Amino acid sequence: MMKLIIDFCRKSGFDAITLVTERTNARAIHVYKKLGFEIVAPYYEYDMRLPLK
Repeated sequence: MMKLIIDFCRKSGFDAITLVTERTNARAIHVYKKLGFEIVAPYYEYDMRLPLK
């Protein structure tokens, strides 16, 4: 499903996708990193960003 969302956002002209996940959610963080997301704000929660351009 995430790949479809990423594809849609790219085709729609978005610059990036930003999401927030709990820093203890190791499985989600692993999946997001495999998709290319990077941690941009490692505080109480992780803000993660995927540049699309």
